[in-house]
Amino acid sequence: MNLSWLFALVGSALFWCAEARTLNSKSDFLAWYNEAKQGNFGTDVIELGKDIDFGGQSILPLGLNDEGNCAPFQGVFDGRNFSISSLVITNAGGDAALFCYLNGATVKNLVVASSCHFNGNNAGGLAGKACNVTFVNVVNHAMVEASDNAGGLVGTSDREAQNCVVAATECHNTGNIQGTVKGGGFFGCLDAVRAVFTNCTNEGAINGPSISIDIFHGGLIGTNENSVELYNCTNTGDVESAGSGNTYTGGIIGYSHHIIAINVTNKGSVASRSNSNVEAAGFTGILECNEDKRYYFQDCTNEGNISSKKGTNYHGKTSGFANSYERCTKLELINCL
Repeated sequence: MNLSWLFALVGSALFWCAEARTLNSKSDFLAWYNEAKQGNFGTDVIELGKDIDFGGQSILPLGLNDEGNCAPFQGVFDGRNFSISSLVITNAGGDAALFCYLNGATVKNLVVASSCHFNGNNAGGLAGKACNVTFVNVVNHAMVEASDNAGGLVGTSDREAQNCVVAATECHNTGNIQGTVKGGGFFGCLDAVRAVFTNCTNEGAINGPSISIDIFHGGLIGTNENSVELYNCTNTGDVESAGSGNTYTGGIIGYSHHIIAINVTNKGSVASRSNSNVEAAGFTGILECNEDKRYYFQDCTNEGNISSKKGTNYHGKTSGFANSYERCTKLELINCL
């Protein structure tokens, strides 16, 4: 059952029940930023009153102090369809995003402009790390670079948190994603007991430098290490993995465990460039199946070209669908091309 509407409803309810703090200028935002550095985000609801141009200023992520400690934002951030532009967040070896950590938060109606740039170990347009978070009507146009996990929305979910849940509705990424290890248009690394994406798209290219360790790149998600549901989502960005280690490359997900996907389409080209183990497919580079999990695909289509540098190709079956899915005893493919 698709419950993404419930997460959005809860976020809206929180918004209307709490008094909002409105940020109308760069100085307003930086005042809030300095308070957040002390671990105090103030009110539960923050909203933008205007577009905010940072003029190329470089800051650390919201909630991260000078000692490297990260306080999670747990409220509602409503952009009211305004944009944040010309903001640079670089945090080598750490989280680089608008927020260092979102936990129990809702972010909605926000545009992150292409003039922004995020670069760190875990990097995203909105959060370096996230858990129990809802995204509604969020657009990232910025380039995201990471030495580990990179995503248009979030670098990585909080893998140490229990019962982590993620929901995203009407979210879109057009920024290019350069994830050295794991990269995707939404999440670089996703490890949640339930993650639901509805009516979301990626147009940005997903790639990274050639390295000697395993690489996981997907049009929407680099790795899904637990459970994900995708409804009416599309990738049009080209996806490429290159290196001397194993490469797992998919038009939708690079490497995936439990998944339900309905009306999901890949239109981007998919390329694995490696002399080691190569897994390239139109949907998921490799589908890691557990006997007790359900793997359901309905009305899913790949239109992208699949290529591999290795002499022996491991292209997916069913028009470039996936690799290793023959091991899935509970796999259902309905009207997938």
